[in-house]
Amino acid sequence: MKHVFVERQGAMYSFTDSRVVRVADESLRPADLRGNAAVTYVERNPIFYAGIAITGGCNLDCEYCTAGATKNAALERAMTVDQFETAIRELVDQGLAKVSLTGGEPFTHPHLREIYGVLGKYSVPSVMNTNGTLLNSSLMQWMIDNGLQEIDISVTDIHDDGAIYADGMNRAPARWRGLSSAVEEFQGRLLFRASTVLTRRVVENLFEYEEIFSDMGVDSWLQRELLFTDGNRVSGNIRPEPKMLADRMAEFATAERKMVVAGYLYEVCAGLHRRRRCHNLEKDYVFIHEDGGVSWLARLFPNRMASLATEGTREIAATLSDQYKTGVPDRCAGCGASYFCMESPEREVPL
Repeated sequence: MKHVFVERQGAMYSFTDSRVVRVADESLRPADLRGNAAVTYVERNPIFYAGIAITGGCNLDCEYCTAGATKNAALERAMTVDQFETAIRELVDQGLAKVSLTGGEPFTHPHLREIYGVLGKYSVPSVMNTNGTLLNSSLMQWMIDNGLQEIDISVTDIHDDGAIYADGMNRAPARWRGLSSAVEEFQGRLLFRASTVLTRRVVENLFEYEEIFSDMGVDSWLQRELLFTDGNRVSGNIRPEPKMLADRMAEFATAERKMVVAGYLYEVCAGLHRRRRCHNLEKDYVFIHEDGGVSWLARLFPNRMASLATEGTREIAATLSDQYKTGVPDRCAGCGASYFCMESPEREVPL
């Protein structure tokens, strides 16, 4: 059992099944563990969870992509293995419990095996976010052996997703095959999460998607809202009309479930919370871009707050703590979720 003692809070945290749990006994101190567990000491606020974009390259060109991913090899940006190890080593010192690898498309990284060797070296559990079209069985087994616990595979329109690509090519069959084949081969060794962006076609067929995912053996379904940023293009033919989005989500969220479903709008419509879209990412979380830049709220908040190379994780954790307490000025300015966020003055979706 791994523990983190946060000096500033005078509190002990433990990791159970890779989840962070604050120990209920407020008087517990590291000496009380009597050497039965590893303890990481963190002076300021910890960073328990990190998202790391290891590459800006991708084999697809989804028009709603918020990552600014590119199929142009000359423009691809990828984190080196040394840069990645430096980031992981520093994050572990800040109490890192889990990391989510993303991109771009992580499977385009030329040294993904070495990247996972680093995670195995530091015993860091991970989640992988992928479009599922480049999955490699032997590499995935290596990743599992080095801490991969969950894979998030994004899928699109059930029949034809050509409308979301610049070249108009239908890649839906390949993406669905990627998910189905991975579940069939690795079920029981990995948790599988299907991820869909709430385009108009998806919103029109929510119940059909759930039926397919459930029958396939997928563990959970994450519904991601379209985010509008400077880095993506969202045409009118894939964006759901606000009232239709609200009505369909309300109908779906109040129906009996066949599987675990998550997502901001789903949880709002199910009555689970009505807070900001960014609330779940505010505390003890950091997002690191492939060039080492650091963002406060992944790609929701456009301004970068630091650079890993110059500030380091200790200073970044201090900045996160201060921003969480005081709030970021103009929090909603430029946020890609402003059209549906419950606390946004620009909300269009009538929930």
